[in-house]
Amino acid sequence: QMEGITGKKPFVKYWLHNAFVLINKEKMSKSLGNFFTIDEVLEKNNPKVLRYALLSTHYRSPINFSQELLDNSKNSLERINEFIRNLQNVEGKKEIKTEKYKKQFEKAMDDDLNVSAALAVIFELIKDTNKVIEQLSNKSSKKILKLLKEFNSILGIMNFKQEVVPKNILQLVKEREDARKAKDWKKADEIRAKIKSLGYIIEDKPEGQLVKKI
Repeated sequence: QMEGITGKKPFVKYWLHNAFVLINKEKMSKSLGNFFTIDEVLEKNNPKVLRYALLSTHYRSPINFSQELLDNSKNSLERINEFIRNLQNVEGKKEIKTEKYKKQFEKAMDDDLNVSAALAVIFELIKDTNKVIEQLSNKSSKKILKLLKEFNSILGIMNFKQEVVPKNILQLVKEREDARKAKDWKKADEIRAKIKSLGYIIEDKPEGQLVKKI
């Protein structure tokens, strides 16, 4: 069918049969009326969020499809894309070696397409880099971006064409974080309000701060 639609032969070289799709922990069934079409899901969700949601569960395991899964996938993707944005604003001298992350990613994918483990490698890279991102060199930033693009050639979920957060906003974010570390909550709130007045919002996550344009 796909070859007839696309005219591409072969459309793919390998087919993998995935486990059942569950809807809110129940088997998807027409008789129960608990199913969605792709078009219905995409009316409310970005296609890459749906792709991430489907990739995050091993193909041999049942997928429990729910709005919670989509929401979690959206948050995870925002974290990755925010990291990509932040990499475009570094001017330090700190270097990070990327070889081990590439090896770990390849090992996970070689393990019967263990995509969830491969995604965990990406978040480990994000966590390790965020510890020194304020001192990261531009050379190291480019190496990390290149590696992420290699990963994305397989996953197809990341967004590299993003609006770069202005340097003055990033400076305010840093000042707010310094105020939070000093437990100067009043100053931190004032800086947050200033950031919002400039057209950006800041969200505090366990893994760091997320900056988004309003």
